[in-house]
Amino acid sequence: MNKEIAKKWVEALRSGEYDQYEHGSIPLREGDTYSAPGVLCDLYDDDGWCRAGSAWSGVTLFEFSGECYSIPLSVLKEAEMEFGFESKISEMEEQGKTFLEIADEIERTMDE
Repeated sequence: MNKEIAKKWVEALRSGEYDQYEHGSIPLREGDTYSAPGVLCDLYDDDGWCRAGSAWSGVTLFEFSGECYSIPLSVLKEAEMEFGFESKISEMEEQGKTFLEIADEIERTMDE
């Protein structure tokens, strides 16, 4: 992964500026809450979001470059993300890991 982008992603996850999504299937963004991959998308282009409709909770679901649940290819390419790393991060989040724990994992990957 591009180390400069990874560093910014880690800083954003630790900043407290983003509220983490905590319910079931994890979208990139729902209302004012984000998944860890959603934070990466927001760093890529914070104006790239558009309303996709309402989620089961009644909160507005957003999409980024046509995607609601996966990092768009343009962001993956820019971040030079290794194949499977997005899945690893999403799996961590589904297991209830916090942004801080996910940031630690991204940092470990940067050091490899």
